[in-house]
Amino acid sequence: MRLLFDQNLSRRLPDRLADVFPESLHVSVLGLSNATDLEVWSVAKEQGFTIITKDSDFNELQLLQGFPPYVIWVGGGTARQAISRNFSGRSVQVSLTCPALAMVYLLLVEYGPR
Repeated sequence: MRLLFDQNLSRRLPDRLADVFPESLHVSVLGLSNATDLEVWSVAKEQGFTIITKDSDFNELQLLQGFPPYVIWVGGGTARQAISRNFSGRSVQVSLTCPALAMVYLLLVEYGPR
């Protein structure tokens, strides 16, 4: 799985997860730090990324545009806390990505933002 970390998440996460998700990137590496959500969405779709974000707008895009890309929305608070809350399956998007959420949750508990 290729993860694309949105601008609202630490630029260090792809490096911390490189041993498990070696092809993952932060949007800044692709020159998308100031890109619109739709531009990030398009790149993720074209390049086969799953978007990791705290931005709820991506959930709305997913409802309008469908899959791919998949979106893992980590909501408010710290990424670790938000993923564990979302892991219970509050929405269709979350339930469709539960295997990914479980993996990312476990990795963030181990390597996550500190």
